[in-house]
Amino acid sequence: MNRAKIKNIIRKGTIGACITTLCMGGSVFLGELVGRICERTTSPKIRSQLELEEVMKVEREKLNIPESVLIRGIYDPQENKGPEYTGFPGAGEKHRAYCWKVQKDFYKIVLIGKLHPSVSTVKHELYHIKDGHCEERDGSKVMNRLRYWFIEEPKAHFYQYIHLNK
Repeated sequence: MNRAKIKNIIRKGTIGACITTLCMGGSVFLGELVGRICERTTSPKIRSQLELEEVMKVEREKLNIPESVLIRGIYDPQENKGPEYTGFPGAGEKHRAYCWKVQKDFYKIVLIGKLHPSVSTVKHELYHIKDGHCEERDGSKVMNRLRYWFIEEPKAHFYQYIHLNK
């Protein structure tokens, strides 16, 4: 078998599909890694409740989130586990920030202060709200998790990195 035939088999067959998939996945992973490094080093940090409220006001205007939608931002410098965390399924996990829907047109965003959340973190969480990622979903728990990790979270990261210092 000559080289041309081998290349053709690799390009058209299962091996080619695997190589293409691995390259695409590796590109996404590398992009995410570079984005996180840029975000952690260049985005201004939020260090108080007042800063959080100011940033949320500016960023929700950029995302055109209507005033009728109430979003309560909570800056938690010590990572307390008080009543603000009830209703969130992953409250015990170690996140820098997270958001959830409390009721119709009412959301909460919590930033963990000791992990130094940034302006881009607020953009990320507000994008989840704007794009409907906090809404209840029909379907299995597995499918909802897959949707979160492979569709919703990458979209929010993409928005966060594209608008890093804007």
